[in-house]
Amino acid sequence: MKNLLIGSRALAYWNQELKIKSTTDYDVISISPIKGTEWHDPKCLDNYLIEQFASDSFTYINGHKIYVVSMKGLAIIKRSHLWRQLKFQKQNVIY
Repeated sequence: MKNLLIGSRALAYWNQELKIKSTTDYDVISISPIKGTEWHDPKCLDNYLIEQFASDSFTYINGHKIYVVSMKGLAIIKRSHLWRQLKFQKQNVIY
């Protein structure tokens, strides 16, 4: 599975006008935790399905190649919050 950048940092990648704080975390879906990111386990909540929305664009975080999820993928994640309670089985860890 590819490492995937989601959340505010991914949104800011696509929308340069979106201003985020320098302290904003990096939300990443990956097989194992990556130092400097908030880890989202791909097994939790079927996160691995978002890989189909990975773009060809990528960045590196602590030596790991991280693909930026497309706007469509980000919208799907955000929309899922409408019917899932926030933090419901999120199991994310900041490393």
